[in-house]
Amino acid sequence: MAIKKRKKSKISLIIWSLFFIVSCLLCYLVFSLNILPNKYMYILFGVMIIINLVTLIILKFTKRKIFKILPIIGCFIMGYLIFNITSTKNLLSAMNVNYKTNNYAVIVLKDSSYEKIKDLNNKQIGYLNDDEVFDEIKIPCEKKQYSEATEIINSLLEKENPAIILEKSYIDMFSDSDSPIKEFKDKIKIIYEFSINNKIEDISKDIDITSNPFVLYISGIDTYGKVASVSRTDVNMVVVVNPNSKQILMVSIPRDYYVKIAGKNGKDKLTHSGIYGIETSVKTVEDLLDIDINYYYKINFTSLIKIVNSLGGVDAYSAYKFTSISGYTYQKGYNHMNGEEALAFVRERKAFAGGDRVRNQNQQALMEALFRKCTNPSIIVKYTKLLNSLKGSFITNMPSDRLTDLIKMQLEDNAKWTITSYGLDGSNGREYTYTYKTNKLYVMIPNQSTITKAKQLISDVKNGNKLTSSYQQEVGTISQVTKQNNKKTSTTNKPKTETTKQDKTSTVKQPEKEQTKEYVITYIDGETRKTQKVKEGSLAPNLTNQEQEGFKFLGWYDGNQLYDFNKPVNSDLVLEAKYEQIFEQDNDKLLENQ
Repeated sequence: MAIKKRKKSKISLIIWSLFFIVSCLLCYLVFSLNILPNKYMYILFGVMIIINLVTLIILKFTKRKIFKILPIIGCFIMGYLIFNITSTKNLLSAMNVNYKTNNYAVIVLKDSSYEKIKDLNNKQIGYLNDDEVFDEIKIPCEKKQYSEATEIINSLLEKENPAIILEKSYIDMFSDSDSPIKEFKDKIKIIYEFSINNKIEDISKDIDITSNPFVLYISGIDTYGKVASVSRTDVNMVVVVNPNSKQILMVSIPRDYYVKIAGKNGKDKLTHSGIYGIETSVKTVEDLLDIDINYYYKINFTSLIKIVNSLGGVDAYSAYKFTSISGYTYQKGYNHMNGEEALAFVRERKAFAGGDRVRNQNQQALMEALFRKCTNPSIIVKYTKLLNSLKGSFITNMPSDRLTDLIKMQLEDNAKWTITSYGLDGSNGREYTYTYKTNKLYVMIPNQSTITKAKQLISDVKNGNKLTSSYQQEVGTISQVTKQNNKKTSTTNKPKTETTKQDKTSTVKQPEKEQTKEYVITYIDGETRKTQKVKEGSLAPNLTNQEQEGFKFLGWYDGNQLYDFNKPVNSDLVLEAKYEQIFEQDNDKLLENQ
């Protein structure tokens, strides 16, 4: 009997020892994660001490088996918490990536006989700048170097080279509707693909972000898959955070802003800076706004869908009722969106007179919705799902302990933040770009006054001055996003006309009696182009542009002059639509006083 009693006592001691070890490990991991404020840490340690003492007493003096099972169940529960904490630590470590991934393709003409990389043995292959790409294809070949992307692409199209090696971002860029060789993707085939990771310098400017204002650069790349991949930057946003005044300022920069690319000898669209790496985009924006950017966050399309869905959707504000090109209809006001609807919301631009300007506003609205959702205490019930969605969803150069300090601060004071949004503006134009020197592309010429305002707002936030919130503190009525059955049908409120191609048969001679000299009128509205023919001496059609809230249509311009539609046409014309952004009254008053 005594032996049996000692055996039971030994089993109880083993169970308690296991429970004690697991609880100590849990406390250590929570402490090392450094997210919980000190007052909660003290409570956690106190509760764990009491639970361990109670467990020891139960195991020592209680004979009922049910009470002996409870500590084992407790070990499983704590084990689950340990797993999540360990996953969080791994996630925070994985976010800091010090390399960029260049994805290359070996490209040949579609009608060529080359199907595999070995078919190019001893052939001439064109490449750009760095010949390390040949270490990956591992075939004997002749190399021909080019300094510009347009040159290497033309060398393939003109059959100077049977194949070229090109970073895949260029394929998408040269296949844009604005590209003179937009059919490029249809003329080629890829017979081999590979990736190379290149280390990037640490460009962070680390500070204590719980007591000092800091600046983030948010880069949204227009691709799916690996976030470290170089790609055009579809989203370019500067976020200024003052942890003392609880103020956040979001400044959006249009993707087609015509800026000097850092480290390159020329101007280009800001979106093209991403092709050269996140560090180039950061330095370009720093030069534009004359600021220091402390950290960057980089996210892609796949990431956004996963994060929004893991949160159970978000409620984002839309300034307009519109239907996206993918068929989703959003109401004016707050709309509840899942991941796919949120992605369509922030990508849409052709539904608006303001084009990329309104898209930037929507991107800011989604950022505000994500921030509001993530700072809500109810997020804890979605923690595991959110954690899984964040894996591989974004990268940053912010040290993990800085991020945990920020989370810890928010948990401690549960503060309400004032969020203000602002967007840089400009005028439509066509210019030669650094990455495309042979043809003029659509660009947005910066409006210097909006850059000056942005600099002033950034300075105000850093100095602790409160700005007017751009969003409601309490969300009211929330609409549901709907989708049309026909994805190709899109009802928009844009003052634009659809792009049409000039009739290629228009040069066919008419019967002699109908022959009259004709001129071509080209209407440019953002990235939309429409051509119409008019007879000599006739008046050019004055295409009506529907006014839209937030933007004023100034008219059709011939160069810098407002075109006179009462003037007979006697030459080909290129007319450009120009708009003026109308800011909210409160924000205008605020800015005027600064």
